[in-house]
Amino acid sequence: MSGTDTLSVDRSLEELRRRVGDAVAADGADARQVEIDHLAWAYAHVEAARAMREWALSSGHPLAGDLATIAEDEAHRFLGGAGPTAAVEAGRRLAEIASRLQSLEDVGASDEHRLLRASLRAFAEREIRPHAQAIHRQDLDLPERIIAGVAGMGLFGLSVPAEYGGAAETASSQAMLITTEELSRASLTAGGSLITRPEILVRALMRGGTEEQRKRWLPAIASGEKMVAVAVTEADHGSDVAGIACRARRVPGGGWEISGTKL
Repeated sequence: MSGTDTLSVDRSLEELRRRVGDAVAADGADARQVEIDHLAWAYAHVEAARAMREWALSSGHPLAGDLATIAEDEAHRFLGGAGPTAAVEAGRRLAEIASRLQSLEDVGASDEHRLLRASLRAFAEREIRPHAQAIHRQDLDLPERIIAGVAGMGLFGLSVPAEYGGAAETASSQAMLITTEELSRASLTAGGSLITRPEILVRALMRGGTEEQRKRWLPAIASGEKMVAVAVTEADHGSDVAGIACRARRVPGGGWEISGTKL
């Protein structure tokens, strides 16, 4: 964003944050879930627009610049700073861009990231796509060959710090995104989710886990020895982690009792 745009967006975002904060302080978070959700999405739109502009500036690609402008306009509209005709104009601009759209996946990418994408795409086409339909429609387990291939490429360790056997220091967020994109291109179920689930747990362990837990679990996750599942979704709450009702409690003699239903 330009300096003026950045200041305008920052002021609008701060004003929205203040209004939501006042509403939550007065009524409580439960009564203001819609406003809280809107604030979270506002931050997401603004950060996405900034990232798009940085990409456009670093690549110098004219189409990237146009897409960054659209992202900035969308952030303005979401914050309520655009007039009633802004959506119409944005639609016109999108239609114009669509008429000359081209692949931008490697625009501004390093040679290392281009090689990573090519390698992952070849792997996904060879090992994942041939099994994707059967896994999805017949609710099959993932073939061990896919899991072993992902582990062999070191992909489970992209978000794990090197001190625990991973490659987080050398792997960038772009590398994680490229990996998720290319595996999901062949199958989100059989490919992309293999990467997103470990990242969720790794971040949780790094932020809230004990050192004993990190040493026990992170090396096993990075190597692919242990597979990760995120037991969130429930019949009555979807993936609302604040509303989940399933509970686990220790029982005498060891073990756990699980009460509730997961999907």
